Parts: sequence; C-alpha cells; structure tokens
Amino acid sequence: MTVTLAAFYENFTFDNPVTTLPIIIWGLFAGFVIAGILSYYNKTYLGAVVRSLVKKGANCPENALTLHEAGVRADALRCRAVCGDSALIKYVKIANPEECEIKGGKDSAFVRGLCRFFSIERKKKYDAKKAKLYVLEEKRIQAEIRYTDKGTSLAQVAIGIVAAFVVAVVAIRCIPYILELVDSVITMYKNL
Repeated sequence: MTVTLAAFYENFTFDNPVTTLPIIIWGLFAGFVIAGILSYYNKTYLGAVVRSLVKKGANCPENALTLHEAGVRADALRCRAVCGDSALIKYVKIANPEECEIKGGKDSAFVRGLCRFFSIERKKKYDAKKAKLYVLEEKRIQAEIRYTDKGTSLAQVAIGIVAAFVVAVVAIRCIPYILELVDSVITMYKNL
C-alpha cells in the first residue's frame, strides 16, 4: 500500500497529489522540533539574564546591573535579545539608555526612503555590554514564571524529539490502514 493521501477511497477523496501523508506528518514533526528548541533557547539561554537579575536584586533603575555584573556572559544573541526586539525586553529594561546608546552612522538615502515608504520606525541601538539592566518589579513574578529553568532541559527536549519521531513513523504507517477501515465501515453502513 502506498503511503499517500491521494489513494482512492469509495466514500471520500484526496485530490491533491502534491500533499502526501509523509509531507504533512514530517511538517508537523519539524514544527514540533523547532518549537522544542526555541523553548529551550528562551527558557535556558535567555532566561539566565532574568534569573540572574532577579537573584541579584536588580528590580529598579537604582539597582540596575550590567550583564557582566549580573554574572551572565554577554554573547551576541543575549545582547541582541536584551537591546533588540524580543519578548525579553517586556521584562528587562535599560536604566541608562543615554549612556549606552550607539550613535551610529547615518542611514543611506535608500534605507531612509524604504523606512518612510513602509512606515518602519527605526529603533535606537544600544551597547548591551554598557547597558545597566533591571527587571520591572511589577512584572518580576511573571518573568520568573516565564523564564524558569525548571521543566525544560536538553534531555527533555531530546526525549520529546525522539517521541515525536516515533509517533510520526507510526502515523505514516497506520493512517492509510485507518482510512481504509473507515472507508469500509462507511460503505458497509451505506449498503444496509
């Protein structure tokens, strides 16, 4: 038996020969893998910033700390997350934006024209190594819950990926037989 949804059944049809069962299932599997990896990245890697700031008591602009003072390595991805567009900036704020703002070169006329045409607002850029960071006190509990390191380990992600792989293989093998069975049951009841 072929493993496609383009098989012929008496009571229902799947007319799209491009969309096959393996493509659908492996697409779902890929989405599951990407979601697991991003969850691990958010909670473990980026969450280290929030956990360290909360642990050191950086809950207001007066108690703000740099990444180095908080004991977190200032990698490029963390710097981008802290000073860029990520969910992390909802909880982590910069206490000294004037001191760490990067006064870069002027954008070209082309870039300015594109930004004006598409109504894109250019955001200020900050040097994350100089930025003093703190977690808003009113969002501290929410940040601790969101970025807790419990429940997401590399072993759990790997086990989840292996389990999803097994489910995908079983689904690819079993769904055509299930569809055939459903088609036979419908045909049997129609002929009564």
